[in-house]
Amino acid sequence: MAVCMICSASVYIGTPTEEGGAKTTGVASSIVFLMFLFAFFYKPSWGGLLFAVTMSARVQNFSNAIVNQIFPLILNKIGFKSMYMFAGINVLLAGFVWLFIPETKGMALEDMDTLLEALAMLKKE
Repeated sequence: MAVCMICSASVYIGTPTEEGGAKTTGVASSIVFLMFLFAFFYKPSWGGLLFAVTMSARVQNFSNAIVNQIFPLILNKIGFKSMYMFAGINVLLAGFVWLFIPETKGMALEDMDTLLEALAMLKKE
């Protein structure tokens, strides 16, 4: 992707500008081709990751909106005892992470593939 950006900038900067500030059709076609080539490499690399991060952020924002709407009601009803409820939720979430989210620190990508395949097989059973 970086090579595509460097090449497109070099093509634009390194070619003469015609009268009126335009570039030739060949220069424009080269830059368009380089942008398509950039997209070709972008989609299978960063493209999917950004979609997953966006979906995670949307779910988190939706959940936060729900909590923000019900928290004042709970606080008015039971006062600061509501903090015990949220503490309990945090303990449950910590237990969920401890039991069901695999540790990936220090693992190679190939090891992760094997681990995730094993987890998928366990879910099928």
